[in-house]
Amino acid sequence: MTNQTSANFPPGPKLYVPLFFMQRLYQDPFKVLLQLARKYGSAIHISAHGRHGFAFGDPYYIHAVFTTHQYAFQKNSVPQRAKILLGNGLINSDGELHRRQRHNIIPALHRQYTQGYAATIISSAQQITETWQDRLAINISQEMTRLSLTIICRTLLSDSLVPQWREIDQSLRTMLENYNALGIITFTGLLDTFILPLRRRRDRALAQLDQMVYDVIELARGDRNQAHSVVCQLLDAQSGDDIMNDKLLRDEIVTLLLAGYETTSIVLAWSWLLIAQHPHVMRQFLSEIDTVFQGRLPTPEDLPNLQYTDMIFTEVLRMYPPVWAISRYAREDVHIGKYLIPSQSIVVLSQYLAHHNPAIFPNPDQFDPDRWRPEIRATYPNGAYFPFGGGAAKCIAESFAHMEGVLALATIAQRWHLEPIMTGKMPLKTALTLRPKYDIVMQARRR
Repeated sequence: MTNQTSANFPPGPKLYVPLFFMQRLYQDPFKVLLQLARKYGSAIHISAHGRHGFAFGDPYYIHAVFTTHQYAFQKNSVPQRAKILLGNGLINSDGELHRRQRHNIIPALHRQYTQGYAATIISSAQQITETWQDRLAINISQEMTRLSLTIICRTLLSDSLVPQWREIDQSLRTMLENYNALGIITFTGLLDTFILPLRRRRDRALAQLDQMVYDVIELARGDRNQAHSVVCQLLDAQSGDDIMNDKLLRDEIVTLLLAGYETTSIVLAWSWLLIAQHPHVMRQFLSEIDTVFQGRLPTPEDLPNLQYTDMIFTEVLRMYPPVWAISRYAREDVHIGKYLIPSQSIVVLSQYLAHHNPAIFPNPDQFDPDRWRPEIRATYPNGAYFPFGGGAAKCIAESFAHMEGVLALATIAQRWHLEPIMTGKMPLKTALTLRPKYDIVMQARRR
């Protein structure tokens, strides 16, 4: 083992009494991370009584952890609060289990299904907006949630879940709020007062969600026509795999629900607000829509021609990545560049810090889709932009999410113009994901 007394670490705080820092970190890790970055930069070291933690927003170190030294790291142990919801689904699993899960799900995302998925995305967006009324305010956060849940159910899971979108959203929202609230009260003297009601709400939400998911599994087991590609793929894997029991199948479906709708709906809601707040972006966006569609209905074949729309979606993911940090655990001592990462260290790779690194993205708080023009994008180093993670654990649905985002924006914009009601900058809210603190409400005007 390397002599740590002479080791070179990034700058950062040395905690002699870590309890207060840990309380702040547990209550609002996003705020603490930003404070550390402002003080110490994009490579941070935190030490406390011989234990080490690191946070990186520098692409060199992020790329090294994901790729060059990937076998020296493993997924960090998942907090029990998150495991209650997601179990051992693809986000939480590691090693051989993770490899087998990816192998089981990837075929459902193969290019052969893309055409059908694209058509479903377009028709779902058209259907959702049929209920909108001209010149009335709509809750765009809620509408994008309804759209994203409809799409993920109609493409990958089961149509039977679509009418239950409100119940699914409420159950998952309760679980996410519970995740955050339990973290806050852990360090207070109010445990007896608050923790039991919180757990009861969590348990009710979890039971409701599980019932809906297990119903889909049983429905699909009796008739494969009642489910879509991922559920069928997992059932096929279950028949020849003693690891894929019903509990793990449930974990995979819940993981897909959360990852497939929560993140995309957040990015779509941000997109509409940012487009509306930047008239020059709005003009170019609508010009592309009108040029590509020429007044007709969108088709899957239009996707390659929606280049500026894709740049908008990419820029929103840069500014407000729903997954704002990923953690890893060092299996062994690792030297990356001039720094030592000792064995058993916790390493946080932050999308938010990396995407707001001014050395890579000048004026990082400015919404500028033009930074994703091909000739500019080609200059960004590996590790500078990773909204879907990186390395062997990179999200397998990245292409699907981009296709969904671009086609949903384009389809809605062909018929509707969304105008902002709020002024100023929307504050952020963090739990498992980074989202607007309040629902985004906008006025819909028919084009």
